[in-house]
Amino acid sequence: MKGCVEEKGCGSEFPDEMPVCPYCQTHILEHTPDVHTYDAYYCADTVSLRKNHWIDFWIGLLFVIALTVLAIFFQLQKPSLSTQIRRADAAELAEICTEYPAETADDTYTQTLLNAIADLQQTYLLHNDQESEVLANLQKLAATENVLVREQACDAAAEMESNRLLQEMNRVRTQRQKRMLTETDILTETAKLLADTYQESPDTYEAEAPKAVKESLGEQAEQVYQVMLVNCNSYTDAIAQYNEERKDVTVNFLTTQDYTQVGVSSIYDPVGKQFSFIVLLLP
Repeated sequence: MKGCVEEKGCGSEFPDEMPVCPYCQTHILEHTPDVHTYDAYYCADTVSLRKNHWIDFWIGLLFVIALTVLAIFFQLQKPSLSTQIRRADAAELAEICTEYPAETADDTYTQTLLNAIADLQQTYLLHNDQESEVLANLQKLAATENVLVREQACDAAAEMESNRLLQEMNRVRTQRQKRMLTETDILTETAKLLADTYQESPDTYEAEAPKAVKESLGEQAEQVYQVMLVNCNSYTDAIAQYNEERKDVTVNFLTTQDYTQVGVSSIYDPVGKQFSFIVLLLP
């Protein structure tokens, strides 16, 4: 007697010569009355699926391994930071400081980065058409955590913008047929002193500034006209800010004939990426 396997049929018994269960119409393999053989036949698809699963697993694993090997290979092909710095020009060093601010704090890179600042200052003096590019690179160099390099880059950027502000002031005055302002050492040094005072303690600046001006200029302090423009993106932003606020002041340094001497200074904040300007004028 054959048995109709319960997993696929009804479990009833019927004569061996019948290939189909008369009760549930389940087809029974010839010569395979054994239940285990029957199960193997009907589980063939399951076994195949399990094999495919392992094949997919190994293919995926080999793919991950290949990607890892390639990543390591390309990383090894990339020059070390020291090699990049040694080969880079000033503009490339600026990008490196932006990308690796902590790593460039290493003292072994200090002189190379200082040389880059000097090169940019030279470019500014020789190529007026590259001023914006030079300023952008100085600001990027100031992103480094190397304290000395950051300070030098900030000072260079601030000095550059101070000069550009003075040039713009005189350009406007000339255009309006006003006498050009003459930069004097005493006013410039006083403006730098005020800038340092503001940088050290912005909250007490208003109280400290008159004392600093008095100590620096003596009796002339009473004749000084001071303009302070803070949180500016550039010298052009400072001019725009001044023009916006000049309705509330008694003197317009862009048009007045009363003042002929000038001193300009600025500071650059590498965190906020902004400038603050101080302009001093004397008759």
